Amino acid sequence: MPRITLRLREQMLAAIDDLARERSVSRTDVVRDLLSAGLRDRPTPAVEPLDERELLAVLDEAARRGNVSAARSLLARRGYLDPREAARDEFRRMIEERRKAS
Repeated sequence: MPRITLRLREQMLAAIDDLARERSVSRTDVVRDLLSAGLRDRPTPAVEPLDERELLAVLDEAARRGNVSAARSLLARRGYLDPREAARDEFRRMIEERRKAS
């Protein structure tokens, strides 16, 4: 994701840090949310749809912020939803091998 740098007065930075602590999120998340809220009512220009890499970056960011649906989407893309399922499959395979050996 692109980055921006800006200068703030100490009081504004302290207010952002207070809000971040209240919400248990990072300073970046607070600034991103504030910018989104400020831009929400503006018309958005037509843009190209996100490519796969950009979509994965958005999902990754959402998952890191605690979005369970995004985390599940990423896990499904990687081929598993529940790591316990792989363990169950392995256990079933071992049982079947024992039965065949008996």
